[in-house]
Amino acid sequence: MSAVQIAGEDLKFSQTKDPEGRPLTGDLIARLAGADDPDEYVVIQWLQDGQLETLRPDEKARPDGVSDPRFIVFRSSSTYLFEIDERRLEWGTGRIRGDVLKKLIGVDPLQYGVWQENADGEDQRIDNDKFADLRPEHREVFFTAKYESTEGARS
Repeated sequence: MSAVQIAGEDLKFSQTKDPEGRPLTGDLIARLAGADDPDEYVVIQWLQDGQLETLRPDEKARPDGVSDPRFIVFRSSSTYLFEIDERRLEWGTGRIRGDVLKKLIGVDPLQYGVWQENADGEDQRIDNDKFADLRPEHREVFFTAKYESTEGARS
């Protein structure tokens, strides 16, 4: 029996057994995550190439060559589009934490920072434990950059 990796909005994955003989649909994945009523949940498959793909309740998960597929499950009825490092992604809640943005793009959360672009002024740094709002009317845009080292610098 193979395993399925399921996480919430914190991207902390846990493994659950994949029930043999049943196709992995959005509905089944929500139930494996503990949903009593899967219609109240959004299920997103995190593909091997880093893309995020929403699954309808009756839609089968896309096989992408990963032995233990990864899914993110949200108690939500909406999804939100955003862009990070020129990659367009979809998320299941109206907020996202800084360290999660970094994990999605594959950078080290301790060595890289993430900023939310602000057309009206200075870009806003989103610390690892802080949330960015994805609910404004336009698509939010983020970018990452390596923190500059001050080691050895003199004052």
